[in-house]
Amino acid sequence: MVSESRAAGLKFNTEKAYTGKVIAFMHDRGLKNLSDFAGIGAADVEAHLTDLAVDGDVAPTTQNQAFYALLFLFEHVLKRDIGKINALRSTKAPRIPSVMSKAEVVRVLAGLVGIYLVIGQLLYGCGMRISEALRLRVKDIDFDQMLIEIHNSKGDKSRLVPLPLELVEPLRRVLKSRLVLHEKDLDSAEASVWLPYALDRKYPSAHREFKWQFLFASDRFSRDPRTGKRHRHHLHSDTFPVHLKKAVGEANLNKHVTSHTFRHSFATHLLQDGTDIRTIQELLGHSDIATTMIYTHVMNRPDIRITSPLDRLASAERRQLTETKPLPKAEDRPENIPSGPATSVAVATAVESIQEDCSIKLQADKDEAKEVVFENSAKSPSAASSRNPGVESRAIVPMARGNNWDNGSTLGLPPSRKPRRFTWRLKMAIAILFPLLRFG
Repeated sequence: MVSESRAAGLKFNTEKAYTGKVIAFMHDRGLKNLSDFAGIGAADVEAHLTDLAVDGDVAPTTQNQAFYALLFLFEHVLKRDIGKINALRSTKAPRIPSVMSKAEVVRVLAGLVGIYLVIGQLLYGCGMRISEALRLRVKDIDFDQMLIEIHNSKGDKSRLVPLPLELVEPLRRVLKSRLVLHEKDLDSAEASVWLPYALDRKYPSAHREFKWQFLFASDRFSRDPRTGKRHRHHLHSDTFPVHLKKAVGEANLNKHVTSHTFRHSFATHLLQDGTDIRTIQELLGHSDIATTMIYTHVMNRPDIRITSPLDRLASAERRQLTETKPLPKAEDRPENIPSGPATSVAVATAVESIQEDCSIKLQADKDEAKEVVFENSAKSPSAASSRNPGVESRAIVPMARGNNWDNGSTLGLPPSRKPRRFTWRLKMAIAILFPLLRFG
């Protein structure tokens, strides 16, 4: 089956997955070699797929992978039709992707250092998959046009994504250190990198050129499982998740955060900032816009604010408590004062009388203050002339204006003779008589 999968151009990960599913099917049916498949038909395949959904409780993607692995086996290896399959399908509903807030992204990135920080920034800043970031080559970074080329992506597709400004200097430093490592490999005559689509035969020296090297290279050489040649491959896909898990723990996040969570957060935050969903589809490399539409279900749109009925109820209760003023109790009302229109007229007359009396006393106090100032200036004329040379002593007499008469210090009066006491009496009288007007 290995030779058939390679002849069909399947990727190495797909080849391993299909081989594993076929081995699981053979173990389930008690098969040992290809000759045992003579009596295997559609009923056996259908029973196996049904067991995966019922007893195995697998996800729909797992069941689909098993089906396509067996389909590939029958069509390309056994060279016969698999027949009609009516297996019970796994019916797990699709899950909403987990998304981090912008503040959470900052906290997680703060826990990453070195080359793993650059990888995390690429995942969030460009919406890459972890496999796409690890497969980046030196030639894929275009600093002049501020673009990043992504090749051999899911579905063997390619696309362009913008290069964030925040990553220009970090990527330059990564390239600089990568060049040092490549020169070391050249000196030891070990410089080599894996190339797809037989490019090593079309360009015999390309595997030693710097532009074809992986950007995030491993610190050791590894052997190609298909050809057996030694290359300096990229970082293993299990390396970054270890550092990410540590950073998530330091950020005290209780969410399930994986490498793909950065991609979900990238799309969701672009939608929140008003980016067109068709543009996001192109940036993510989705063939169907329905795949991109799932991010509209997890975003919190600023133009559509949904208030929970519980919050509305609580707000109404708080507003009612604020606006409601307690009325005086019946026992607090004066019992010896009659109520009615006559009382209101009497109270109003009393207030006018108090105001008139206070005005007369206030005017008398003003006159008294003027006399005191004149006496002081007559006793020490030099003081007045020293403040305002050439001005007569009468010029220091303050004129009544605004609220100056409320402050005894303006008139040069001692605190005991401040005319403010009349204002205080007026206020006290109004405070005492106001309830009478209210209840009258």
